[in-house]
Amino acid sequence: MQRNAEFLEYTPSQQAATALILALNLSHSHVCDSIGLRRVGCDITTDVTSCADSDVNEFDLKFEETNDPLSVWTNKIKTITQLSAKDHLNHVYAKLISHVDNNHFKGKLSADNKLWINTTATVRGFQSKILEVTKELVN
Repeated sequence: MQRNAEFLEYTPSQQAATALILALNLSHSHVCDSIGLRRVGCDITTDVTSCADSDVNEFDLKFEETNDPLSVWTNKIKTITQLSAKDHLNHVYAKLISHVDNNHFKGKLSADNKLWINTTATVRGFQSKILEVTKELVN
């Protein structure tokens, strides 16, 4: 991210937090296989009792059930990092996922709307439809 001019306006902490959120979201997405990643939760065993006893276990995997890709950023994480998902990470995440999808994954991320922030998902979905129509016209 730091090599690209479009991310220079953001602090390293914003970039790192956004990269972490996107990595978590991708690792739980059904598009994992199509981009060469292994989905988290498949064939992974953990010691549940040790996790349950921990006070620092603030990561809630129920974020998959929401349509907000930034929901993984809990209030506890916000307090520790002093970064608000809405105020500090929203725009960075939207730029990052668009950049990664366009430059590395060739539009494959658009198959999972849960990865996209609502305004971005709408635009991305519209772009995908235009691409599909264009391909049909060419063929």
